[in-house]
Parts: sequence; structure tokens; C-alpha cells
Amino acid sequence: MEDTALMSSPMINDRKRHKPAPRSVGRLSSLLFGLGGITSVVIGGCGLFTGGDCTTEARPAIRLTIRDTQTGHNPTVASLITVTDGQFMETYPPAGSASVILDQYQFAPERPGHYSILVHTLGYQDWTQSDITVGTGSCNHVRTADVTALLTPTPP
Repeated sequence: MEDTALMSSPMINDRKRHKPAPRSVGRLSSLLFGLGGITSVVIGGCGLFTGGDCTTEARPAIRLTIRDTQTGHNPTVASLITVTDGQFMETYPPAGSASVILDQYQFAPERPGHYSILVHTLGYQDWTQSDITVGTGSCNHVRTADVTALLTPTPP
């Protein structure tokens, strides 16, 4: 008698009217859930969803600032800059371009290496620095080397 009372319950009868989901749906949702977990680990591992440093930007190997030792400001004339690493060479301004005085100059995007820099500016002694090592960090971006060239005016 108890069984028939339960069977006549509206809740039990409602369950009987609906067909259970086919097994394939259950498997599909398990698969998608499983892939979602893997995807979030792989993508999330680079910080895409957590504010990490994985981006599509090209980061410079060298970021150069040039300052006058007497004023602490940029020189008032443009500089010719050469950055080298073995056979690699990048110059500013690029060949055929006009030189502009910038607050910072950026070189060798996403290129790790061992760099040397030469800065030639009229009215100043040439400035050089060697053995600047740039490696890679997380997500294979280079770890930018921030370099400041302090230029000494040439005597009159």
C-alpha cells in the first residue's frame, strides 16, 4: 500500500513522464567539462585569465633612455644608435628615416641575446655599453633590459 501511495504522488508521476537523457548526452557533457578543465589549465597557465604577462605584444630586448649628464634631460640633438648581437645589427634612425629625439628607444623585439650599444650624438662623447644579456621570461617574452646612456658633453 505504501508503494502505491508513493506511485500516485504527483512528483513520482511527473518523473515517470519525462524520459531520462540518453547516455550520449551525459558522456558529451562529461567530455566537454573535462576539456574545459584542461583548456583552463593550459590557457590559464600563461595568465590569460588571471592578468599574467602572456600577451600578443612584441616586447623589446633593449629599452634605451639617453640623458645629458649635466642637465639630466634628453640631448637637444638627435643621436645615432647602433645595437649589435653577433651578426645582428639594428640602428636608429633606420636607414632612410629622419631622426627624432625620443624619451625611449626600443630595439630587437622578442630577440634574446648578448648585446652591445653605441650612442653617437654631436656635441657629446660617444657612449658604449657591452655585455647586456637579455633572456626570456614567462610565456617566452624577452626580459627587457632597461639601459640609460649618460652622455658627457665634449669640451669646447
